[in-house]
Amino acid sequence: MPKTNQEYWAAKIARNIRRDAEVDQTLRAMGWRVVHVWEHEIKQDLEAVSERIDQLVKSV
Repeated sequence: MPKTNQEYWAAKIARNIRRDAEVDQTLRAMGWRVVHVWEHEIKQDLEAVSERIDQLVKSV
């Protein structure tokens, strides 16, 4: 979290977490499988991310 204006950022992050959970729940209710891939995961180990997605697709 940024060192300045921490109250603002804490509230913003909390809202984002709640919003993301609501969107995930809505998509799942519609029959979608939700997968989150973070940019840092791709930069750190693209092959592992690709394998994870491949396995998820194959399991459907």
